[in-house]
Amino acid sequence: FPNEVTANISRESGMNCTDNNVIKLITILTEKFISDVVSGCKSNSNGESSLQLENVKRAISKQIGRASC
Repeated sequence: FPNEVTANISRESGMNCTDNNVIKLITILTEKFISDVVSGCKSNSNGESSLQLENVKRAISKQIGRASC
C-alpha cells in the first residue's frame, strides 16, 4: 500500500515522523508481515489457502513469535 497511508496511520497513532525513509521502511515491513501471515494460512485440510479467522490468528501468532526471538 502507499507510503501516504502509512504516514497517515502513523500520525493518527501519535508517531510524528517526517523522515520519508522511515515511513518507507515501515511500509515495507508491514507488507512483509501481511504477506507472511497470508502465507501462513495454508492449514486447510485440502492444502488450500484459507483465510478463516482461526488460521489467521495462528499465522499472526507464529509471526509475532518469530519477531520476539
